[in-house]
Amino acid sequence: MAVEKPSAEYLKFSDKWQRCRDVDCGQDAMHAAGVRYVPMLKEQYQADYAAYVLRGTFFNATARTVSGLVGMLFRQPPKVDVPAGINDYLNDVTMSGKSMDKLAEEMAKEEILIGRSGLLVDYPIVDVATMTQADAEALNLRPTMQLYKAESILDARWGRVKNATVLTMARLKELASVPGNNEFEEKMEDRFRVLDLAEGKYRVRIFKVDSATGQDVLLEEFTPLMNGEPMDYIPFDVEPDIEEPPLLDLVNTNVSHYRTTVDYEHGCHWTGLSQPWVAGWTPDNPGDKLYFGGGNVWSFRDPGSVPGILSLDHDFVALAANLTRKEQQMAVLGARMLEAQKKAVETAETTSIHRKGEESLLSATALEISTRIERALGWFADWAGASGKVTYQINRDFYPRGMTAPEILARVQSWQQGAPGFSDQSLLEQLQRGDVVSADLTLEEEQARIATQAPRLQGQPVGPDGKPITPAPLNAPTKQPA
Repeated sequence: MAVEKPSAEYLKFSDKWQRCRDVDCGQDAMHAAGVRYVPMLKEQYQADYAAYVLRGTFFNATARTVSGLVGMLFRQPPKVDVPAGINDYLNDVTMSGKSMDKLAEEMAKEEILIGRSGLLVDYPIVDVATMTQADAEALNLRPTMQLYKAESILDARWGRVKNATVLTMARLKELASVPGNNEFEEKMEDRFRVLDLAEGKYRVRIFKVDSATGQDVLLEEFTPLMNGEPMDYIPFDVEPDIEEPPLLDLVNTNVSHYRTTVDYEHGCHWTGLSQPWVAGWTPDNPGDKLYFGGGNVWSFRDPGSVPGILSLDHDFVALAANLTRKEQQMAVLGARMLEAQKKAVETAETTSIHRKGEESLLSATALEISTRIERALGWFADWAGASGKVTYQINRDFYPRGMTAPEILARVQSWQQGAPGFSDQSLLEQLQRGDVVSADLTLEEEQARIATQAPRLQGQPVGPDGKPITPAPLNAPTKQPA
């Protein structure tokens, strides 16, 4: 039972993680959460409360912000340089059809929304003592990489080994598919993967919790081998400390905005429906009712009976103003793409200053993700038997600004003159940063394109097909109009 118990630090942050998840998931999740985010009114029946919550709409500024920030990080493809032996593996790094770039995007979302994630590099359990490299290739045996969300990292402990601070234990929660009652039924059960250093060697144990006794049951235990030898480190990358979710202030304001929306819609519902009243009327028979609407006539025996309709003379100005104020707060807290940019008024310098906060968050996130993926890819390459430099750098040029014609001309002239820092590759990279040419275009591809073009004179016009237009001779006859 101890294996499934989260650490004290995990429990400290779990409620915040759940809040971030619910808000990111949107309106259905917020409605389903009920009293977690919208308290019941005094003496409110459950059916009335359900209708009260259902009327509320959820303005998901958080999800839009997360999507926008992730989009900025991957506005240009990451710069990747890995040993040739693992290059093809990056197209399916998880062995489930997910590429390295897709896994990096998922990791970026986790880091922006929750602020915690883990990367595990693993290898299939095989008898490496009797298996050759050819056998491994025939069976498609090779390392994999998996992303663990914060809620799946129950505990992570660090210690000093060989005068360095390293991960000494991690407990991870997983889901395993088990046979159902028939061939079409599938059941999912919790599994707990414990990674630790046993006598300095990497060890893996898989547990489950017995549903009848509540006791931990050890299912597997093994010592992974790399190149036939035990490992002296745990190939799981996770940050030592749990920190506040980066967008928690935005999430909290988004929840507050939702509560206000529920109250506003509730008020509009009750005051928008006409409420008739009658003074001085007594039913002729018990159970007599007055029906309101077209085609129904009220007739009273007592001439003193007076009918009327209740109405509200204001439209919840305070609530409406509160909604607007919170939307503005959310824009300041990170959802700037929700706010119309005053491009005609703000100078480029002013806009740049306003965006420094987002750039700071994104720069730190991009650097952290790049460093951690490079470390995991290094383990990945070692396990695949590939050696060489590993580079995986996520874009940090978040706001594209196209080059002007004079800027392009200046760079081309410097390149033509052989100025330092203006090699063919350097010029291409500068044009890519200026969004003049595609970011994923290589120098070899561009040179091949240039080689296929017909030569043309300076200033010679070019047709729609890219070929030079040869002007007619000066003495050539011209066609006269009819």
